[in-house]
Amino acid sequence: MAGGEPVRIHLLKKKGLSIGQATASVLGERLLDAIFILVLVPFAIYLFKDRIDIGFIQIGLTIGIIFFILAIILFLYAIKNPEKTKAFLCRINSKISGLFKRDPAKSEVFVDRINTEVDNFHESMIFFISKGKRAFISAGVITILFWSIGFMIPSMILLGLGLPPFFIESYAAQILLIVIIMMPTTPGSSGIAEGGVAALYSVLIGTSFSYLLGVFVLLFRLITFHMNLIAGAIFQYHIFRSVTSFSINSLENEN
Repeated sequence: MAGGEPVRIHLLKKKGLSIGQATASVLGERLLDAIFILVLVPFAIYLFKDRIDIGFIQIGLTIGIIFFILAIILFLYAIKNPEKTKAFLCRINSKISGLFKRDPAKSEVFVDRINTEVDNFHESMIFFISKGKRAFISAGVITILFWSIGFMIPSMILLGLGLPPFFIESYAAQILLIVIIMMPTTPGSSGIAEGGVAALYSVLIGTSFSYLLGVFVLLFRLITFHMNLIAGAIFQYHIFRSVTSFSINSLENEN
């Protein structure tokens, strides 16, 4: 869910997209996620406003919302002003070249590559917004279905533990949880997710069943996080093994 964007861009590039097009695709998905979450944040806050009064959750929500809004603004700015984006990236490249004493000829090639990929990114996003509206709307519908189905997992766990599912409240709780987990001050959000789940669901489960809260949190994180890590590791192993094998075979054929 976070941190895997460079890998996904790399794999899309292997399928024939340019880096700019692959970046537009991946960041377009992130834009839809951010819009979906931000639209539902007021609903989630309204539902929990009289139920929670925990300092770190309020701080996390504030930081997370600011981060989301800033990311969207920067994203839209990059789309609207490709020349300024190029200039910014070229300045970074110049500083890196000076720091590592890179060959000026190679640095110039890299600048050309930056200009090309920023143009590809800009053209792809403009295509999404103008001519690709139907695809963008379809992606938005799939985004809603993707998150909504995932948000049913805690309710299914609650039912398995013999507790009420709290479908709507659970939906709202996970909106708040995502905002907290994604805030930039918590790389990996280790511990924050567990604390957030415990804090949000403790008010739903109630004191009568508080002894099941630890079991619920453990099962929730196992299914929604650790199982993803295991599945992702297996898929990435096979993907990169096939890429490596293809590269080796190509080199042998050339020799």
